[in-house]
Amino acid sequence: MKQQEKKSLFRITDEMYRLNTLLEEAEGEITPEIEELMEMVDEDQFDQKVESYVNLIQMLESDVTATKEYKKGLDASIKRDQRVIDRLKSTLSDSMLALGKKEKRGPGFKVSFRKSTAAVIDPEAKIPKKYIVSKPSVDKRAILAALKEGKRVRGAKLEERQNIQIK
Repeated sequence: MKQQEKKSLFRITDEMYRLNTLLEEAEGEITPEIEELMEMVDEDQFDQKVESYVNLIQMLESDVTATKEYKKGLDASIKRDQRVIDRLKSTLSDSMLALGKKEKRGPGFKVSFRKSTAAVIDPEAKIPKKYIVSKPSVDKRAILAALKEGKRVRGAKLEERQNIQIK
């Protein structure tokens, strides 16, 4: 039994596409060229490649999900630790200011204050519009809805897509 050459999905797809095209052009007549190509094309290899791709995609999707969950845990840990740091700094600052201490040194550290200026915004205040910054963003859902209704939106168009779905 002859061992089959391992082919890439791209190559298998190309061969199957060429075979289909040649068959259409020859109106179903089997020419020597088509016969030779039919021997090269192996539907089973294609099926095996598809299965391998699907298995790899599913494994990677699982890894992505697990990594996202792990990241959520890390993000929560970072937030928690940052709140503790902020609370400790605030307590230390309040204590030093209450005791009139401007600086404190120890082995491997120095605690001191530096002056800074910050704008404190009253949540109830009406800030003038010239000081309000907003980042413009495109509402793709509204644009899609308008385009589907037949409206024209400058700089946008409907595009039909084929999205692969693996279940």
